[in-house]
Amino acid sequence: IAAIVASGKGDAAVRVLMARRDGAWKAVRRMPEDEYLAPYMLDADGTHLIALTNIGREQVDIVRLSLDTGQIGETVMSTPGVDAVAPILRRRDHAVLGAVVHRGGMPQMSYLTQSSGRATDAILANFPDSQAMLWDESVDGRRAVVRVYSETNPGTFYLYDATTRKLEKLLDARPALTVAKPAVSKAFTVKSRDGLSIEAFLTLPP
Repeated sequence: IAAIVASGKGDAAVRVLMARRDGAWKAVRRMPEDEYLAPYMLDADGTHLIALTNIGREQVDIVRLSLDTGQIGETVMSTPGVDAVAPILRRRDHAVLGAVVHRGGMPQMSYLTQSSGRATDAILANFPDSQAMLWDESVDGRRAVVRVYSETNPGTFYLYDATTRKLEKLLDARPALTVAKPAVSKAFTVKSRDGLSIEAFLTLPP
């Protein structure tokens, strides 16, 4: 079991990562405000945290953090020059399959293996202007549950069979809106006076 608590009061308060070992809580790592370290979840054996951090690196990566020493260990996934927003996890064993990253102001999925990416690529061919996230997959990688979503679709789950290349709809994440039509945003980049590129979005009435 792990938790983040605040130690101290007011401006002197510092976040501390705590872990429960042998029936007692112990401080594992101090988390100053000038460091970005965001624990995400426990790994399968409960000895490490899957976390997001940019400590000692040029972008936000997915790492494993030891609950015994508080040290950042293995870099699970890194996309040079691109921040990871969240890990993509296999539900049954908490294995990291990839990461959600932002490119051109829009979320995209980046996967560790080609087999994981093939399922979403095959599905996106049928759903233009949508995103597909690998939700879970079989041990042999032949079958996968994928969530397809967009600004106008809150999410639909599909079962994909890589052997037959067949796609079967499973269920909708939530009912479609009936009293309003969702609007679609367009991402674009503008240059500031000092030459800085700024991502912006334009949303027009549907």
